[in-house]
Amino acid sequence: MSQIIVFIFSVLSLLGYAGLAFYLMIGFRTDGEKDAFELSQQRTFKLIVYSVMLVHFIYVFNAMKQDNAIDMGLLKMLGLTFWFMLLTTRIFISNHFSPLIFFLIIILNLLVLSVDLLLPLKEAILIDNYAIVFHALSSVIAYSLCGLVILQTIIFSLQERTLKARKQGWWQNLIPSLEHNEKLFYDLSRVAFIGLSISIISGIIVLDDWLLQQVSHKTVFTILAWLIFGFLLFLRKRYILTPQKSARWALGACSLLIIGVFGSKLVLEYIL
Repeated sequence: MSQIIVFIFSVLSLLGYAGLAFYLMIGFRTDGEKDAFELSQQRTFKLIVYSVMLVHFIYVFNAMKQDNAIDMGLLKMLGLTFWFMLLTTRIFISNHFSPLIFFLIIILNLLVLSVDLLLPLKEAILIDNYAIVFHALSSVIAYSLCGLVILQTIIFSLQERTLKARKQGWWQNLIPSLEHNEKLFYDLSRVAFIGLSISIISGIIVLDDWLLQQVSHKTVFTILAWLIFGFLLFLRKRYILTPQKSARWALGACSLLIIGVFGSKLVLEYIL
C-alpha cells in the first residue's frame, strides 16, 4: 500500500475518533452515564465504532509492515496497544465498562495518531523474525490489559476518595457504582496477570537470551510487574490487602511496565 493511501487512512482514523469523542460528549452533557451508555449501545454507534477501528487497524498494520519485516517503534507499539484497549472494551466487556473509560481510550488513540502525523518519521525499528513478532504482539496485548487496569484504578481510587470526602464530582454521574468498579478492577488485574504470564512464556520460548542489552531492562521490569500482580492477587484472595492498597500495588506494577517498555523506547528513539 502506498504512503499516500496509508496517510489517508491515518487522517480518516483521526477524524473518526474525533467524531466518536464528540458524540459521547453529547451524552455526558445531558444525563451523564445513562445517556452516554445508551448512545454507546446504539446499533448505529456500534457500527461507526467498528468502522473507525477497522480503518485504524488498516493504517496501523500497513504502517508497521515494512517489506518482509515489522516496525515495532514507539508510536506503532502505542497505537496498537490503544487499539487493543478499545477492542477489549467493545467486544469482550462492553457492558461492564463505563462510557468514561471508553471516551478516555478514544482520546488516547487521538493523541497517538496526532503525534504520529506531526512528528517527523524516525528510523524504523524492524523485526524480521516472526516468532519474535508473535512475542511482541502478545506483549502488546498484555500492555493493553495493563492500560485498562491503570484507567480503572484511577477512576476507582478517585471515586472512593470523593465518596469518603462526601463530595459529589460531576464525573461521578459518568461511572457505575463503587462496588462495580472494585469488582472490575480485580477482574482486570487477573486478566492482566494472565496476559503478562503469556508474554513471559512466549519470550522464554522465542528469545535466545533474555539478558541481551536490548531487552534486559524490559525483561526485568516485566517480571517485576508480573510478580507484583501475582502478589496482589494472592494477598487479595487471603483478604489481607484492602482495595485501596491493591490499587496502589496495581499502579506500581503498571508504572514499571510503562517505564521499562515505553519509557526506554522514548529515550532511545527520540531523546538519544
